[in-house]
Amino acid sequence: MAFNEWILNNEVMIRLGSFVGIFAIMASLEVTLPRRELLLSRWQRWTSNIGLVFLDTIVLRIVFPTAAVGFTLLVTEQLWGLFNYYS
Repeated sequence: MAFNEWILNNEVMIRLGSFVGIFAIMASLEVTLPRRELLLSRWQRWTSNIGLVFLDTIVLRIVFPTAAVGFTLLVTEQLWGLFNYYS
């Protein structure tokens, strides 16, 4: 149980470390083994892509919980689901 607790206590650092590690590997591969000629500079592409990652994270943190609550209210009002069917 200690390993599970350690993972839960350090979830943010594990996620951040995984993201930074994979990003560093992919960035180094892009620099050393380019597949095609660049139309935009790496700086422009990387900043826009990282910006999209942050924007996507913020939107998902807001939209998913809101959608789940809204769908729950809809299901409750319409009396859908197994619990409503069998009660």
